[in-house]
Amino acid sequence: MADRKKRPRVRPVEASITRPSRRYQVLLRLEDIDAFVCSDIPECLTLRIDGVEVDSSSCDSTAKIEGIKLRRTKSNSKISQCLPYDKLPEGIVDVKEITCKHTVENKRLLVEVQESCCASWTTTTHMNIYHHAKDLVKFVKSTKDIISPKEPDDDILGEVSAASAADKNSSSASALAKDTLNLALNVRKLVVNYEVSSSQTNYVIVDELYGEKQGNNILKATSNHCVIGFDGHPIFTIKSACIEKLVNNPQLLDDRQSFDNLTLATNRAWGVFAKSLDIEFPYQYDFAANYTEIINLKKWFKMLHSSKKGPSYEEPMYADVLIRIQSISIQICDDPFEIKLGDNYELMKDEKKESKLREQLLDDKVSELRQTHGELLPAKRIDELYTALERKNMDIYVKRSQRLYSSSPMRKALLVLTITGAELSALADPSMNGKDNIIRHMKEIDTASPYPEDDLDFTTLWCRMVRGTAKDLNLQLRDYPQSLWEMEDWHFWGRVVGAEQVGAQRAKRECVVEVGEPWGNVTVTRSMPALKFYHDLATDVTAMHLAYGPTVEPGWASVNLSMNLLNKPSVDPSKPLSFWDKMRLLFHGRLTASVQQCNMLWLATTDPHNTTECLDWEWKNIYLDWTNAHWLIKGDLDVYVRTASKYDDVRFLHFPNIRFDIGIEWLCNGDPNDHHSVMPCAPDKVPEHSTNQVHDSYAAFRSQNLKLNLSLDIKGRKEEDGKPECLFYSTSMRWLQNFQSTVIGGVSRPTRAGNLFGNTKLKKPQLSRHYKCVDFNAKFPTFQVSYWASFNKQRGIELCLGKGSFSSKHGLQLVDITDGLMHRPRAEWSIIELDFDIGESHGYLYTAAQDNDTAQVFNKPPADKHHMATVARVVYCRQQSESSNDIVNPDLSSDDLTDMETSEMEDNEKNEEKDFTHKLVVTEFCGSWTRFNRDAVIGLYDSYNKAQVLKHNLSTEALKEIKVDSSATPINFGGSTPTPNNAQGSSSANTPSPMTKLQTGYGATLLNQLLSEATTKFMVFSEENSGGKEQFYGMKACTTNDVMMKNWHIELGNSQVMLKGCETSGYAIVCAVNVQLTNCSHWPAWRDNSLTSKSTWVGKLDGLQYFATVESSTGKNEEEVKWIPVSIIERTISSQSPIDVPDIVGSGESVGGVVSDTVGASSEDTCGESGVQLQRIMSRCNCQVYYASYGGNVDPNIAAQIIHPDNKRNDDEEEDGLWSTEEAVDSMTLVYHDLDMCTNSAQYDMIMDIINNLLLYVEPKRKEAMARMQHMRFALQLSTTEDQKMPIVQLQNSLRNLLSELRQLEKNLHNKQRVLEDAIGDSRQPSSLLYEQIRDLETELTEVKESVANASEDLRIMVSCYKEIQLQRAMKRKLEQAAQSIRVIRRVEVCIGLAKWRLTEVDGQLGIADLQLSQFKYTRTSKSDDSGENLMELGWVYIDNLIGNDIYKDVLRPQEAGNKGKQVALRVIARGKPPVGGISVIENFEVNVVPFNIQLSFKFFKKMMAFFFPGRDVDHTPAEEQVKGVDDDPEPVPVGRFSRTGSIRSTSSAESVEGTLSREGPAKTAKRNFFFQRQKDDIDKMKERAARNNTFFYIKIPAVPLCVSYKGEKDKNIEDVTNFHLMLPSLEYHNCTWTWLDLLMAMKKEYKQALLSQAIKEKLKFRIGPKEDTSAGNETSGDADKAKLLMGAKASNIATEEKSSKRALFGKGPSNH
Repeated sequence: MADRKKRPRVRPVEASITRPSRRYQVLLRLEDIDAFVCSDIPECLTLRIDGVEVDSSSCDSTAKIEGIKLRRTKSNSKISQCLPYDKLPEGIVDVKEITCKHTVENKRLLVEVQESCCASWTTTTHMNIYHHAKDLVKFVKSTKDIISPKEPDDDILGEVSAASAADKNSSSASALAKDTLNLALNVRKLVVNYEVSSSQTNYVIVDELYGEKQGNNILKATSNHCVIGFDGHPIFTIKSACIEKLVNNPQLLDDRQSFDNLTLATNRAWGVFAKSLDIEFPYQYDFAANYTEIINLKKWFKMLHSSKKGPSYEEPMYADVLIRIQSISIQICDDPFEIKLGDNYELMKDEKKESKLREQLLDDKVSELRQTHGELLPAKRIDELYTALERKNMDIYVKRSQRLYSSSPMRKALLVLTITGAELSALADPSMNGKDNIIRHMKEIDTASPYPEDDLDFTTLWCRMVRGTAKDLNLQLRDYPQSLWEMEDWHFWGRVVGAEQVGAQRAKRECVVEVGEPWGNVTVTRSMPALKFYHDLATDVTAMHLAYGPTVEPGWASVNLSMNLLNKPSVDPSKPLSFWDKMRLLFHGRLTASVQQCNMLWLATTDPHNTTECLDWEWKNIYLDWTNAHWLIKGDLDVYVRTASKYDDVRFLHFPNIRFDIGIEWLCNGDPNDHHSVMPCAPDKVPEHSTNQVHDSYAAFRSQNLKLNLSLDIKGRKEEDGKPECLFYSTSMRWLQNFQSTVIGGVSRPTRAGNLFGNTKLKKPQLSRHYKCVDFNAKFPTFQVSYWASFNKQRGIELCLGKGSFSSKHGLQLVDITDGLMHRPRAEWSIIELDFDIGESHGYLYTAAQDNDTAQVFNKPPADKHHMATVARVVYCRQQSESSNDIVNPDLSSDDLTDMETSEMEDNEKNEEKDFTHKLVVTEFCGSWTRFNRDAVIGLYDSYNKAQVLKHNLSTEALKEIKVDSSATPINFGGSTPTPNNAQGSSSANTPSPMTKLQTGYGATLLNQLLSEATTKFMVFSEENSGGKEQFYGMKACTTNDVMMKNWHIELGNSQVMLKGCETSGYAIVCAVNVQLTNCSHWPAWRDNSLTSKSTWVGKLDGLQYFATVESSTGKNEEEVKWIPVSIIERTISSQSPIDVPDIVGSGESVGGVVSDTVGASSEDTCGESGVQLQRIMSRCNCQVYYASYGGNVDPNIAAQIIHPDNKRNDDEEEDGLWSTEEAVDSMTLVYHDLDMCTNSAQYDMIMDIINNLLLYVEPKRKEAMARMQHMRFALQLSTTEDQKMPIVQLQNSLRNLLSELRQLEKNLHNKQRVLEDAIGDSRQPSSLLYEQIRDLETELTEVKESVANASEDLRIMVSCYKEIQLQRAMKRKLEQAAQSIRVIRRVEVCIGLAKWRLTEVDGQLGIADLQLSQFKYTRTSKSDDSGENLMELGWVYIDNLIGNDIYKDVLRPQEAGNKGKQVALRVIARGKPPVGGISVIENFEVNVVPFNIQLSFKFFKKMMAFFFPGRDVDHTPAEEQVKGVDDDPEPVPVGRFSRTGSIRSTSSAESVEGTLSREGPAKTAKRNFFFQRQKDDIDKMKERAARNNTFFYIKIPAVPLCVSYKGEKDKNIEDVTNFHLMLPSLEYHNCTWTWLDLLMAMKKEYKQALLSQAIKEKLKFRIGPKEDTSAGNETSGDADKAKLLMGAKASNIATEEKSSKRALFGKGPSNH
């Protein structure tokens, strides 16, 4: 020992440093090596090596190890058999052969495994190795302790080593790298199997694994193919993978320089590269359960091997990561059974077509055989051929089904996400390392969420700066051609923080890791809080496409079911969070995006393979900013309606340069942003207070509802296409209706739900039912709306809206359905607030000069533009109205309401407008109504109406029988229903019947008074005021105090409408200072013993004026209109003297005033617009319109208040209940108080032109359709119900086929147009054949459209007549069964208090006559059985002559100048019964006229004829008027009152028509006789008879005394008379079937004969009497002149002929004077 201590130890160290190189070679071989590691556990580790061969030299060394196997064996046996590698069972590690090669020159060690290398791992194996390793380490440590302490030589060696270490530290990095050993590993195939549980085993297979390490800079591993499998399923497949250590990578260096907040210029980094990554999840594979077990193993590893981190522990600086993968594919597999089912269905469809072709070929072959063999071909042989064909078809189908997947594999993808060119870099930095730094970044990103005062602990916490790109991204569902999500050139960058909070004690759950004996299972604790992400990202996308619709919903529901197997739901017993709450919980921060173009496709069909029908939302130049509960979108928005027709690419909406803000307010029980306090709860740790109620860990964070605030600001641009626009066609409207019913109105069906599929979970809540209220605000500078009836743009509307704003607030309420069945609550949307304000706007109508819908297909001229309306401002406001519960029930007594009404009267008048729900105010409305606008509006309405009618007539509802409920619940007439006890206790003895009240009450008095006056008073003078203060039914119904809700208040200020006829060049303007329309909903009323709703409209027109052009306009531009200035519309004349010159000369506020800047100007003096003079033809007046309608369903809550037992009336009201009950009849009342008019002849002609051609115009096509409908009505009356249905069904099927053909032609034309566009886009010259095909298709399309239109019109007529007949029969049965009395259903009333009309000369100033009417009243009543009554009353009438120097001034005046307010000068009563066989039945027709004084001169007569009939020569009678017609009836007519039964014309209706036509002249008669000579069927005869004839039961016209004076053209005329008293006889007719012309002719004949006899008597008396004044001869006239005066030119001619023989008697008169 002493010698050893004295031996020096420094020299060997020096020798080792300067050792000279030596050459050597060593060859070593070992075989059958077995190594055992044993411990106190029953298993030991055994290592078997068949052989080791080492060949080492001074240059290189090679080692070869064969048959390596590491396994576990039982150690309970003392003898272990050593077997070779091939005979041993599978072990932990199996390696067939390992070759190691070391090269001294480059210091490289290469390890190669030529064959597969297998490894198998389990938790038991791991614990076995871990236990033996611990024992081995313990053994080594105990062995070291046996060794003695260190010797002195060792101290000397330590000093030398320290000196040499200092020298090494001073050496360069290259020297260190030179001495480093370079390693390389090459494994042909590596297989690793690991068991995560007793039933779950995963594997990893790596082919061609190559690893390399060179110094400190190069370290990488590559593989050509890598598979990561789970339970035998290859989930992850990676090709050409590489993991490499990166040093100064240019990409990472550039990324670090692009972020300013990073402190390090470079960092160590790792790169992950791959050619492709394929992820495939098999159908119904529970990947989430396997992944959960892997996480449990990870927790177990940490618990087993990791040591606890102390408080001074510092997180290491992590490396940067760069991931680059050329292609990524993530696939979820579909159900194989459904795939095969779908493929088999497609095969069956194709085989059906093929079998039809084979059958057609056989038919042709059989036809040829029959032509060849004739009757010799047996039928049995033919049947055998067809039977063989059927068997062959079945065999072919079976073979095709068996070979279905032989050529192409079966589709298996449900959802595929493909990403190409993916790249991601994650950068670490000291500023983002450590808990404090990361929490600082977290707070900077998530500023809205309150951070807890107590510091939080995290199990996972990291922060990185990320940058990523992707060339393409595509999300595909099944084999659908339309992708759900596509992106191009996607770039994103920013800051991301990941944090998983440490769970509280209740948020920790225990999981079991299976470990074999002797250790047993291990329990690990897992934290339940989720991993949250805090992001501050920005992204840039070149193009993005999104698609969704009803075609996607079934497939997406299957994806959701599959996602439950990929991501395991939380085990928290609380109700799962909805996806929007999960997003709020997991993601926080900000996202900004810039997208050049984004297309959001809203699919519109249920066919998943249809890509042509969708609503395309195209965004351009988008800037998106998403922060906490707020979205900001800037860009351009275009909405296209995509359809496979020529209407494709129609830009429905165009919003340039918009700013769209979306604000979200989550309504929660707690702070909606406090996500840190959300803590899940384990199932076994539910708090005790939650055991008796439903536990919810997210109660404070879960959103109950949300408020959505939408703000749209359309700024527009200055360029041409920079204004907001809306363009749509009629086809677009129909498409949008179908879109609404299919997409928005459709309900998604459950997918794989129910016990059969093991899915009993409730349906997930929908975001559309989660809203509480939605606020929407919009602003726009201008907005143009264009509508076209067809693609040819021949008829349409254009609205140019000015600057405006729009705001609305909508609320959603879920209402439970209580019908005994299980329903989800019904979603009811309501409008809380709505208002808009639009500035100056214009409206135009487009119509073609000629209607060329079918005549010309190509090169149609553009439509003409015509003014329709202009407004200065439009304001609409929807206000909160009073609820029905707050309104007093009208059934309460009037005494209780008196005080309340009196106290609130003044307040209600002041705030009347504020009480209305809807308020619309239009300022300075200027409307035009011309023949162009008329044609355009009628055409647009007809096209829309026909489309709606066609849609209804083709539905199954068209032929459903009409059922009328004949049962009615008897309810007391007073308005309240007695309780059952009261109903049983009441009797008829105590309560008088309604008939008793009629016979004993006020009704009997009225009845007796009417009966007493019926036979005595023929000249009716009403004792009550028939006008004025009389309250009409419509007015009374609209002014009751039972208003429940005030709905609409419409006000038009300073409005005017221009009316221009077709035959005249002038125009009229109607203006009003203020127009108010109010609509109210009243409490329900009683009708037919049932409650019915009541609604009223009241219109008031203040300051109503009429203007018209004085002369015909000669302007070149007929569209130019001189509108009335606002100052003139609003002007009121004060008591002071006028200032303006027009006021001085008479052009002021009075009627007849001319509105012009220059007085006296005419079209001759000025031209163009300045020459138009407007004259006030009606001065300021007021007009009221009242309309009350009853009908519709009544709200049950309101009905309950009406019929509640507590609502009883007192006894007095019950007695008069029959009279006090409101009559529930639809009524309309029109009231004019004072009318002051002034017109010349041209203005009168223009007004009549406007009335006939604009207001009362009926389109000729509509007349033809009405005639066809009448013909069809008579035709269907002659057939039964089944016979009526059959032709309708046949026409429906034919029309459906036409529509299908039409749609196919549109698609073919669309495809040809696409080919043409593609050819033009590729700069290729399209062929002439293509143009010809397009032209032929368009021609054929036009023809099919005509056929569809004609068939649709026929179907409309047939269905309408069928419904009408069914309704008549049903109503007839109902009336017969219920025996109900006939009631009034409709009433129309027109009243004019006082009307003055001045007839002027052409200049509009000099008067001709004054006509004054007072107390005019017209009432039309319609009853439930199609009967009716017409009543017309005229209180006072007179006509004044204003012609200068004329002898008579009072032309027409009643003889008795009584009180005008109580007198009725004229009364006409016409009562009708229900039509019989289409013929109108007049039950009673009565005319009552008071005596009149008539004073007329020829000068006045000539003026009147020139006024009303300008250009007509009054001195010559037309030739056709000289035809006697029906006047040659030989039957004598007695003078005076008479009674006649029967008709004066006994001929048929056809003869009556021919007789009438014979008076039209020879030419017209000959022309029309051809029509009547043709053969007519019974239906035509019935139709003509019903159209022309009326059945009059009773006609009565009392006698009328007249006093007539007439002055002829000259000073002395034979026809001059003075105070000539005439008596028009009383006429009565009974049971006559006449036309109205027949009635007039009969009256004319009776009056003519009576007047002739009176005239003769008057003349004879005047001529013979010697005491008559001679001056009276100048005032008398001939009989013919008097008849001409009274009855017209026809009567005068006939009278002159009859008295021609007595001319000598009257000829002596003049000689005596």
